[in-house]
Amino acid sequence: MEEKLLAKERIINRLHLIYGFIILAILCVCLLVVVPGHINEDAFDNFCFAATIVSIVLAVVSIVYSFRTKNNASDNMAGIREIERGIDEKLRRFDELEKNILAGLDSKLQSGIDPIHQDVSSLRDDQVGMRESLEQLKEELRQQSASISAGKKKEESKTRFQTNSLLGDLALYIACLSSKTQKAIDLDQIDERLAKRSQYLFGYLIAILVSFPDKISANVEKGKTVINSTFNKFDTELFGDEEVCKQRILRYKDNNTAKEYVSAIDKYFGIQ
Repeated sequence: MEEKLLAKERIINRLHLIYGFIILAILCVCLLVVVPGHINEDAFDNFCFAATIVSIVLAVVSIVYSFRTKNNASDNMAGIREIERGIDEKLRRFDELEKNILAGLDSKLQSGIDPIHQDVSSLRDDQVGMRESLEQLKEELRQQSASISAGKKKEESKTRFQTNSLLGDLALYIACLSSKTQKAIDLDQIDERLAKRSQYLFGYLIAILVSFPDKISANVEKGKTVINSTFNKFDTELFGDEEVCKQRILRYKDNNTAKEYVSAIDKYFGIQ
């Protein structure tokens, strides 16, 4: 682009130089004409006519050249504007590319950080919930330990867990039906409210498993917990059978929530 502009500038300078020589030649002729005794009046008139014609021709040439120069300048400006638009477009695309790259990096970093943050948060919540659950279970088991005996009959089991909480009775009922049907526990499928109290249920079942390892057990697969597993042993003489566990829950006669829990658990395990 710069080379073309320099070439046109050299051409314009040459034209100006030619115009200068022509003007000097005309001046010289005029001087010769006005010197007395060198030419007659007719010759002077003819020269004036010729000079007028030459002036008109030069004026026309100047006008044509001006139009041509203007058109070239317009073309040059149009080319410059096109180049400017191209540069702006490339800069805009570069900005978009930079934003996309930064967004991609941010999303990847965030996607990698979020699970770690969630895991850490859940671990802390689990630790707090587990501690609270175990403290409650210690008190419950301490109250029940005096009346628990492996040799008592089924009728006696109805009174063994009378100090149990509603969630504790629900945990035993779920473990009983899981052992009976050999179906894995899934609190999300049973009831959303129970799923939200999964920490307590988890802690209660862990305490029961630890306290009575020969009476109750669960088949815990790798990567799962007791609230996602199948119970393969459940001593009905100690904990009570299906009906006893259900009656302990339904002792909350004025609690409609207890009945809703029993209905949801029966439906999940296919109990009619």
